[in-house]
Amino acid sequence: MEEKIKVKLNTDLTKYLKGLVMGSEGYTIGRFGMWSRGNDNFTGVHFPGIGSLDVLWSSLEIIDEEYLKKAEDLKKKRLEEYRSAKDKLSM
Repeated sequence: MEEKIKVKLNTDLTKYLKGLVMGSEGYTIGRFGMWSRGNDNFTGVHFPGIGSLDVLWSSLEIIDEEYLKKAEDLKKKRLEEYRSAKDKLSM
């Protein structure tokens, strides 16, 4: 099961699902429909009280504080690893 990430819609999608206006909040549900199963640019999103729909990642803003903290910690860890990396071929 994929991790649920709290997101906010940054575009109006009412032509696809009534009620999906900019600012609607929901959470990712992973591979949901045809688009998210066939293309990594999409993810399934459930919007409570409205419904579920495949949405482009570029139409979403991640607002999940826990997820953002983990992502920032991972980024810092990788940067530290890059700083301490040595070229094994030149040794």
